[in-house]
Amino acid sequence: MKKFLLPALMLVVGSVQAQLLTEDFESYNVGDYIGVVATAWETWNANGEGTEEDAPITDEAAQSGNQSLKISGDLLGPTTGGPLDVMLAIGVPDTVEVTFSILVPDSSAGYYNMQEAYGTGGSWGADDGQWAFSCFFNSDGTMQITREGVTHLDTTYTPGEWLKVTHFVDINAGLLHLYHNDEYMAQLPYDGATVGGINFYALGDASVPPLYYVDDIYIDYGMPLTDGLGDLMPIECQFGPNPAQDFIWLQANLQDAQIRVLGLDGKVVMQERRHDLAMGTDLQLNLENGIYLLELINGSKRVTRRLVIQK
Repeated sequence: MKKFLLPALMLVVGSVQAQLLTEDFESYNVGDYIGVVATAWETWNANGEGTEEDAPITDEAAQSGNQSLKISGDLLGPTTGGPLDVMLAIGVPDTVEVTFSILVPDSSAGYYNMQEAYGTGGSWGADDGQWAFSCFFNSDGTMQITREGVTHLDTTYTPGEWLKVTHFVDINAGLLHLYHNDEYMAQLPYDGATVGGINFYALGDASVPPLYYVDDIYIDYGMPLTDGLGDLMPIECQFGPNPAQDFIWLQANLQDAQIRVLGLDGKVVMQERRHDLAMGTDLQLNLENGIYLLELINGSKRVTRRLVIQK
């Protein structure tokens, strides 16, 4: 097994240390398999490089330049995927930034996970306690971040558009901060001794098989993190009726919050700032029938709930 970890890939010019890794997939040929042409990559199962388990370079989509990495499969999920399954080894026991862009086309689904310790094949996985989190991009535009069976973020993304995903990890502080398009999304605990690697796996959802593209990977040492939540209580809210028609009654355990209603395509269809949530208030709605996400945001804290409009 190759397992070529990133500290061995550092570029040094004189005494200046460059970033750990940048990858835009432009230096390869279309059709090349990443496990064959790039040392830091390997397939989940041994000796799968250059096979259907490996990921090809493609010119079907790109965030920058003309090429990206294509992750696709024929099987529905959400528990059975593949056969494509590739790992980018990192293996850095420090504060690290891991950034990449991901595109999930319309009527497709995607998935990736971050490992706290590098490993491939066999029974290795979430049950071993070595996965920092799993991220599911569903074909309906919803997205979940889960860790050890607990959902830490339930939000939306926009199918057919590139999404910049940034992870800041501080090993000493035991924290991971997640950003989407440079907007703070969530804080997760991180109890690993290293940032082991990123696993790009062809996992779909119950409706469609997987297809997504990855581009513009950037990995570098980061800055120490501060607990963005501390001892603050998480946002708790209750509302009704649900299904609703023209309004809901909404109450939360804080006075002020930004309220957003999003469609399943990730687009904001309603947004306002409220200062009357602690005692409860009516929220007027002017929405078509359908399923939406109701989101409350206060600083670095947010909560998302499913809202159904049925008139």
